[in-house]
Amino acid sequence: MKTVKWNVAIILGLLLCTGCAVTERPFSTDVDAITRLQPGMDLEEVKQALNTQVYDVTQGGDTLTAVFNYKLKAYKSRDMYEGKGQLNYPGEIYYKGQKYVYVVFVNGKFSSLYTR
Repeated sequence: MKTVKWNVAIILGLLLCTGCAVTERPFSTDVDAITRLQPGMDLEEVKQALNTQVYDVTQGGDTLTAVFNYKLKAYKSRDMYEGKGQLNYPGEIYYKGQKYVYVVFVNGKFSSLYTR
């Protein structure tokens, strides 16, 4: 009976340790991050720069295309500034729309991208 308890304790301890090591990335990125991509980056560097996960991948020959989701930045207006002479205050930032950026790698290096 004591061995069963110790085995359960060891398994739970291992599960807790592995849970701490997982890095979770957001589902989408934004245009600002996309503009920071540099030719010659590999897939890992692109994922790190975009701070997001790959949505889909296709490969043909020496060309790999990785698809990422991105959203457009927009602003919510603020009623609290109405009538106080601050008409240019953009308001709160939020992200809208679901778009796709196709990042093309040739021989493992980023060469171009297009959006849809």
